[in-house]
Amino acid sequence: MIWIILIIALVIRLVSLNQSLWLDEAINVLAAKNLDFISFVTRYPIADFHPPGYFAVLWVWTKIFGISEIAVRMPSVLFGVGTVWLTYLIGRKLFNLNTGIFAALFLSLAPLHIYYSQEARMYSFAAFAATLSMYFLIRISEKNWFSKIGYAIAVGLLLYSDYVAYFILPAQVFYILFYQRKHLKTFCVIFCLGAIIILPWLVVFPQQLTNGQQTAGNITGWKNVVGGANLKEASLLIVKTLIGRISFENKLFYIFLVGLISLPFAVTFKKVVQKIDSTTALILSWAILPPLMAFAVSFYIPVFTYFRFIFILPAFYLLVSLGVNRFDSSWLNIFSKRFIIVLIILSEIFTSGTYILNPAFHREDWKGAVGFLESRKDDKVVVLFENDEAFAPYKYYSNRLVEEIGGLVEIPVKQKSDIADLENLLINKKEVYLMEYLVDITDPERILEKKLETVGYLKSGKYDFRGVGFLTKYQRL
Repeated sequence: MIWIILIIALVIRLVSLNQSLWLDEAINVLAAKNLDFISFVTRYPIADFHPPGYFAVLWVWTKIFGISEIAVRMPSVLFGVGTVWLTYLIGRKLFNLNTGIFAALFLSLAPLHIYYSQEARMYSFAAFAATLSMYFLIRISEKNWFSKIGYAIAVGLLLYSDYVAYFILPAQVFYILFYQRKHLKTFCVIFCLGAIIILPWLVVFPQQLTNGQQTAGNITGWKNVVGGANLKEASLLIVKTLIGRISFENKLFYIFLVGLISLPFAVTFKKVVQKIDSTTALILSWAILPPLMAFAVSFYIPVFTYFRFIFILPAFYLLVSLGVNRFDSSWLNIFSKRFIIVLIILSEIFTSGTYILNPAFHREDWKGAVGFLESRKDDKVVVLFENDEAFAPYKYYSNRLVEEIGGLVEIPVKQKSDIADLENLLINKKEVYLMEYLVDITDPERILEKKLETVGYLKSGKYDFRGVGFLTKYQRL
């Protein structure tokens, strides 16, 4: 049965895998293409503010398989399927076969997990590493070196995956201290052995931290991008866990849908909290402690954003599966159990299917935007960016058929002198397409747009591309 679930998980994650790369993906991919290995895993992460583990994987992978959309996303797909398998193993080990099977099935169809299993970023890798560490943690009492070495390796992978994933470690310490104290010494020794691998990165980390603090301080609105401690972000963690990245303009329908989908999950969680033993406490701490601690930290360093907690999804679905399997054997409870399972599966098929099959919910449409602009091929046409250069996704898809110019000298723009010399840059240019992507961060006062009008250009059209935003066409008067 588990092999069927793993095949389902793989097939679903391959559908629509060739959608456009978005900004962060394209930055990663172009850096992997253009930098040598040492530079990519030491200098590049300083600006990205993540450990270098995923970057090492991506660099090696792209050298073997290339940089197509499908190729660069395949590691995340494989890590995603691997996480489904580990979830099954944990459920079977801690509880029973049925709990493992249903947890794996629910996770295989989970909309948020599918989305980030299709992204060339580190979040699927972090979820895999965190789940691997949990799997070997529960086996740490076994009298064999395989489990102990496995935990040490898993800790090393975790520390190199994503900083927010570190919040799973207090949950593990909590479990050892309160439920497995006799194995505390073993745990500490093996953890330290695994943690040794992060020591070389500590040479780079202070510079990375300084760069991150400077970025947050210099760029207006940066905290809104990376997440913070507020009610909206906390609510999104719950909502997006249930329905993934889809959304609807009709807010009443949106609220109704979330409420309806949450009902079977609420019933299963009620079953879970009615009986909390050591194994249940471990999974609960895995699901609850990381977001609680990250929320507290975000009052000082903004890190609380729902997609950074993909690594708690296995715990979430283990709890759901455990709740499902706690219905007793009376005919009414058997019917209720089956009904809840069907509701959960149908809700996941609906939400995941809506994302996968509807391009409106896919990533930023840079393919469409670049294709549109290059169809205007003419030496008197130019693309102007609200940035100091063309954005990475534009470079990824561009065949350089249209001239591209960065319109900003300093970011963010604070005064007119931070704008490029448009008078000279746009000589003999009849049409300018201004790409407004990230303008609220790079040029919130729209100073570039104003200057463009003062040098003799008039708005003559506006084109919208999903996620990329508006391309405004200007023609010389």
